[in-house]
This record gives sequence, C-alpha cells and structure tokens, in this order.
Amino acid sequence: ASNESMHVLLEEKKLLESILMQPCDNSRQHFLKLSLPTTYRNLIKAGITSDYSMGYADSVGFRAGTSRSFLFFDLEANKVSNLSIHPFCAMDVTLKNYLKLDSNTSTKVLGDLYSTTKKYGGKYCILFHNESLSNEGEWEGWAPLYSLF
Repeated sequence: ASNESMHVLLEEKKLLESILMQPCDNSRQHFLKLSLPTTYRNLIKAGITSDYSMGYADSVGFRAGTSRSFLFFDLEANKVSNLSIHPFCAMDVTLKNYLKLDSNTSTKVLGDLYSTTKKYGGKYCILFHNESLSNEGEWEGWAPLYSLF
C-alpha cells in the first residue's frame, strides 16, 4: 500500500532503515505498482532519490520508452523533480510466469534486448528477485541465465 499511502511508505522506510542501520534513498514498488503521480510525489517527500519500478510486469521492453535514467517530471506541478527513474526492460517472473518461457528461450529474449539496447548506447537493466537467483525449486536451471548479462 506504500504506492498510495504516505503513512505506510514512511513506516516501511523507517523499518527498513532500522534493519539496515543506514538511510535508504532507493525504492522499487512491489508488483511494480505505481499510482502516478502520487507514488512518485510521496517517494520524493520521503527522501527517496531513485526508483526502480519503471518496467512491465507482464511484458518485456522499456515501459517509459527509453532505457536511460531520467528525472521525474511532475506534469501537474510543471516542474522537474530530483527523483531519478531507472527503467528496466525485463523481469525474471515476467519471463517465467507471465510469458511462460523456459530458461533457454528467456536467454534468447534477454540477449536480443541486450544487443538492441547496446547498439543504441542504452542502459541495460533487468530485474531479478532474490529467490530466482537460488537455482532451486521452481528456479532450478535458471542460474546460467544470470551470468550472461
């Protein structure tokens, strides 16, 4: 609920900072839930300076139409913020669960995205979850994919 609730966002940020024992200025919204412009405005108010939620949950490609990081522009306020948005082009669960791809096909898809992104001088970023890096259970056989990019 932190994507819409300032109160929840501040509570979660405070808890995370107490666990990490250091300030937290990065964010990624669970399930990539963005409620624009509310989510980004709240992140800014909470002292977050970088967000990594700009991507698709059910498809590959750059959701913002660019691979390069950019500052959030608040259309209603007509001003540039200090919140840096870092787009990604693919997520592990998108490939496996939404698109129903195996690790070999996923490797090809990611390779094609990598080649195109690098051809145009873009920033290549993919999102992995900690459990997908385990190479165990439902993620068995996926480890070779992570070493390629």
